[in-house]
Amino acid sequence: GLQNQARDGLSSLKEAHALIITRSNLVNEQDLKNLIQFLPSDKPHFKNKVMIQDLDFIRTKIQDRKILLVSGLAQPRAFEATLRTYFPQLSLQRMDFSDHYDYTTQDLERIHQYVLEHHIDFILTTEKDEIKLKKLKEFRKHPILSQWLVLRIESQMTEPQEWKVFLDSHLGKR
Repeated sequence: GLQNQARDGLSSLKEAHALIITRSNLVNEQDLKNLIQFLPSDKPHFKNKVMIQDLDFIRTKIQDRKILLVSGLAQPRAFEATLRTYFPQLSLQRMDFSDHYDYTTQDLERIHQYVLEHHIDFILTTEKDEIKLKKLKEFRKHPILSQWLVLRIESQMTEPQEWKVFLDSHLGKR
């Protein structure tokens, strides 16, 4: 239910100045309306959406290809859901690591073996994971380096003007 999806638990709502529904564009309209009905009416609420940057470039690379999604995220299914919103027919497999994971050379080899065994065309990862992978000196010269793509995700408020007014009124104009 709603409790399972709230990051800080429903009890923290009374302390909030406003509520932000994140990734609202990944939820169907009726579910979004149902969620909004549960929100306290005395708190303003705003919606946020996520979008893939360089969408056309990514589309040309991954369309009709076998993709391995590699990430160290708390909610890798949300990352997959973002992709599936834009590419519902994507042939996608996932290799999940724990949140804030520090990759090792052995992980890189495990990914490499998986790519070979499953005939993966491209490996998609997050910007955060790219930074961690680049810390491995082996990553920069690895045989599958050309198969890695970074999925850059942008977050935007769906009502930017209302959000700005709210922030200005609560933080003061800077």
